[in-house]
Amino acid sequence: MITEYKNCELSDIKVIIFDFDETLYYAPDILKYSLEYKKQALMDMGGYTGTEASALLNKYGYTLTNKHAEAFGNNMKNFGIANETWDKYKITNIFLPPKEVVSTLDNGLLVKLAEKFSLYIASRDMYENIVKKSAEYDIDLNNFTAIKCPRAEDNYFTPDSKIFYYEQIIAENKIAPQEAIVFGDRFKVDIEPMLNLGGSGILIQNISDLDSALNNLLNLK
Repeated sequence: MITEYKNCELSDIKVIIFDFDETLYYAPDILKYSLEYKKQALMDMGGYTGTEASALLNKYGYTLTNKHAEAFGNNMKNFGIANETWDKYKITNIFLPPKEVVSTLDNGLLVKLAEKFSLYIASRDMYENIVKKSAEYDIDLNNFTAIKCPRAEDNYFTPDSKIFYYEQIIAENKIAPQEAIVFGDRFKVDIEPMLNLGGSGILIQNISDLDSALNNLLNLK
């Protein structure tokens, strides 16, 4: 299902911003793999038993039926784990769903888009992880002008909201917010910060949705 949140005519768009996880790649059972990863992370970092880790995940909304739970990293204090511990853990213990169950956007479409728009990735995942995942899932990062995300050399700085990255991208391109659009799978995290700036967003659920929405945008140019 595709849900559009528009503050302008789509024909006016100059910059396209993508979330990364569960947007540029997608696995049908992503929540199952994600829950397994989060459970193991709590056991490794917090010393919890499997039962205790499962109870904590359920308490804070990480379930198979809740796709829109808060970003896992935001709950570290509730898990009794230091943010610095999580930052280091997620680099050395990267979350990678099996390649055989993952679908991605065709790189040829990204090439066509890059000819008409400036393409960006804005993610709360680490840059090092994005590079590894892109290599694993054959996502060509050369089509993107820049990747806005936490980096090891920046001491793992992660902004509270993606609006920080969106503002950077808008300023760097010298455009009005109405000329930027973001694609993502979570409204609160991906779409709402752009709407608050006056830009637009498209909420997608899978790669088929993303492909359809992007081709529609491409055909308007």
